[in-house]
Amino acid sequence: MPGLYNENAKVEIIPLQTVDPYDFFNLNAIERTNCLNAHFQIIKERLRKQLGIEQFDEFGLPVHDEIQRICGRVCNMSTEDDKLKIDSIGLFNVGDEMGSKTYKLRLNMSDCKSFSLFEGEVIVAEGYNDSNSRFNVSRIHKPLVTPPPATEWSLL
Repeated sequence: MPGLYNENAKVEIIPLQTVDPYDFFNLNAIERTNCLNAHFQIIKERLRKQLGIEQFDEFGLPVHDEIQRICGRVCNMSTEDDKLKIDSIGLFNVGDEMGSKTYKLRLNMSDCKSFSLFEGEVIVAEGYNDSNSRFNVSRIHKPLVTPPPATEWSLL
């Protein structure tokens, strides 16, 4: 359908400075995890600048009346289904640089009007924690896609 997407849009590729191209598959598990965490930190920093905030809220903070913003990777919280479903959407985050603590938080997407997510995607979920260990999402932020440069063909 016309108007839903721009075929000429450029997606900014964030280089993985820690690994040469095609070496990713030859890494051991710890090296691969460190590489993915470095990539996550780059995207997280860009999202922080995009939203104009000093820092993101921590996972699992006590119940607040104020809106919180948490950043993480989308994950499937279900142990039974391979596909990501609305009741099994969660966020995953590594707590510290050493990777010794990981946090998972189930998302309640019922307040979000529309959304499109895939596993592994880095997003910022805006909402509030409830007493049922769920994060009620009211809005999702994703990294901005840079528009393509203007050419004489696009001006016609």
